[in-house]
Amino acid sequence: MRFSLRKKRHLALVGDSSTSILAEILKSAGGVPGVKILSRAEGSLKDKQTLSKLLENITDIKGELSIALPLHFFEISSIYLPSMPEGAIDKTLPYHLSKTLDKPLSDYIFDWQINFRVKDRMHLNVYLLPVSLFNHLRETFNNFQVSITYIEADIFSAFAFLDKHELFNKNETTLCALLWSHNITIGVLEKNLLTLTRTVVSKRPDTPYISINDTLIKENDTAGISKKVVYTDEGEKIIGDNEIEVKNEGVLSQNAIDDLLDSFNLFGDAAETQDKTGSSLNQENPLALEETETEIISNIDFTVQPVLSEEQQTRYAWDNYLQTISLEIMRTRDYYGTVQKGDAIKHIVVGGAGDCWNDLQETIMESLGADILQFPETNLASADVSTNLLNAICSGAGTRWYA
Repeated sequence: MRFSLRKKRHLALVGDSSTSILAEILKSAGGVPGVKILSRAEGSLKDKQTLSKLLENITDIKGELSIALPLHFFEISSIYLPSMPEGAIDKTLPYHLSKTLDKPLSDYIFDWQINFRVKDRMHLNVYLLPVSLFNHLRETFNNFQVSITYIEADIFSAFAFLDKHELFNKNETTLCALLWSHNITIGVLEKNLLTLTRTVVSKRPDTPYISINDTLIKENDTAGISKKVVYTDEGEKIIGDNEIEVKNEGVLSQNAIDDLLDSFNLFGDAAETQDKTGSSLNQENPLALEETETEIISNIDFTVQPVLSEEQQTRYAWDNYLQTISLEIMRTRDYYGTVQKGDAIKHIVVGGAGDCWNDLQETIMESLGADILQFPETNLASADVSTNLLNAICSGAGTRWYA
């Protein structure tokens, strides 16, 4: 009798603050692992309900699991230790690490990486994940006979994915930025070592992207520009960079405005209060009320407040978002060069830009004077799912089995 031996399936679990996916990793002829999406759920993997939704229609997924989580799920600690063999770090690190944390070390699982050695010291980056999250993931997948083999931050999987696509030279310093829905993950790889990682809170606008080429904002548009209004008997004149005459159609004349101000009580009931003899409260100083009225009127802002259309609001929100991305990349580059004394960054790779890629590329090039590359498309085995950053991170996490 012939028996068929079934191989274990290789799986990947990835997610950000808004979406999570479970995928099967398939070996491909080109060397870049294929991604077959098994399920997708809205929500963060920190939420137990998200994992339940993700697995509710899954039956048979026995195998091994690689997990890649956004960097902001982790706490990062930078530690200097006396220089020692790598084999001794696991015994020494817990003592030094516990002194830097606000919580007990038992509340975390952690991994470490040596960044560099200087004379008799060495610098480590330690990545700590709450043990409560890890235990929940492990217990849930144990019910499906799936064992967690690897767990890491998204930036590690991203560089593994880029390496498979040969998008950078390992001997040259490369910066990678991952644009999630609520955060940006940034990492710098030098000499095939991830020497700097950081995460930035930056929410992507909820509205669909509008390209700057699709938005026409005229120079004489008053939106966002402060204009001074002068009232005349003929109507209004808005004084600014360009004078705009407004015809007197339904606009009060100066005489009508004066009559309206005369009958308008700026001081409430107190100004009309008189004593029992009928004399005014300001009888002793008849100019006081007039001076106060003049002072208040001079403080009134007659500036035209900008009224933005929905299209303009969307465009400005996306402009701010693109500027934030460019600024954070610039800060990382400057810190890496001046404080960490790293090599000059030669390449910038961005994942998750989507429809705003062209304008983002132009913004970064104007700010940094550097060319940037976009994440390549992933090799999807399931054609009904669009290519996106989660698919790329899945593929990167799957390279552990097909190195």
